[in-house]
Amino acid sequence: MFEWLVHQFGLIGLAVASFVANTILPIPFEPMLFLVHVTKYGVGIWLFVASIAAVAGEFTIYFITVKGKNWITKSIVWLSKKFGKNLETKEIVNNPSHKWLREWFDEWGFGAVFIGAFTPLPMFLFDIFAGYLDYPAWKFCLATFLGKLARYTVVLLGGTAIVWLFMIR
Repeated sequence: MFEWLVHQFGLIGLAVASFVANTILPIPFEPMLFLVHVTKYGVGIWLFVASIAAVAGEFTIYFITVKGKNWITKSIVWLSKKFGKNLETKEIVNNPSHKWLREWFDEWGFGAVFIGAFTPLPMFLFDIFAGYLDYPAWKFCLATFLGKLARYTVVLLGGTAIVWLFMIR
């Protein structure tokens, strides 16, 4: 879908495609990685740019959640009143489930974000949880970068091996 961006604009097109695929358009970005063989850039640069742009895309969702968590909490309160629960903000924040999730994310958040970035799980859920629970931005970005870099490396190497096997026959 974004192949023309890479052919027209090179690394800038790759960065735009990776950013968009990791924010507003959850489309598979990995097939673009096979275009590395038809460009003048090295594999390392290709993977680094794709990973950094992916982090920027995921961080956008994280940042929106951090800035919008008061609105999210107020929306939950409003919805609870609509459905007869009449929750207050302090009841949501002090809820045992909320506390458990915060403690769990404090302990396992880095690994959870890494796995979310590495696997085809919907990463935006990890972005939202991390932002809402005030998970440190630097840890979020580092885990996302490492997860995306590992994922793109595995896809690129696996795809290259498959292409190589079929070309030999």
